[in-house]
Amino acid sequence: MQTRRDLRTGAIPGHFRALAVPAAIGMVFSTLFNVVDVNFAGMMSTGGQAGLAITFQIFFILVAFGVGLGSAMGALIGNALGSDDLDAAKRTACQGLVYGALVSIALGVSGIWGGPALVEIISEPGKARDAANAYMNL
Repeated sequence: MQTRRDLRTGAIPGHFRALAVPAAIGMVFSTLFNVVDVNFAGMMSTGGQAGLAITFQIFFILVAFGVGLGSAMGALIGNALGSDDLDAAKRTACQGLVYGALVSIALGVSGIWGGPALVEIISEPGKARDAANAYMNL
């Protein structure tokens, strides 16, 4: 059984490594995914690569929602754990997961309907816009 890590005691560099290294690894893999995606799209056509560049802007709007929700939940759960209220931390975590799922569904549905309008706002008509809409409809 794994023991809980008490972030209120101990050396800060050790806590920093325990929290930052997994987050950094996740960011590296997310970036690598995007690099590979753009590379293979570029092998197919420059229009496809331009379409990906357009959709990445919309993707980062969604990432901003996720990062914001994750930071907020981390702060609320950390506050509850810091005050030794494990029940409040569990309750907040469950509420955060449900809220995150509902926001994900809402953003997904609005993205399906509003995606072409967002692409239209940030791009000019042509192959790149067509490729972006095709990529978003996959």
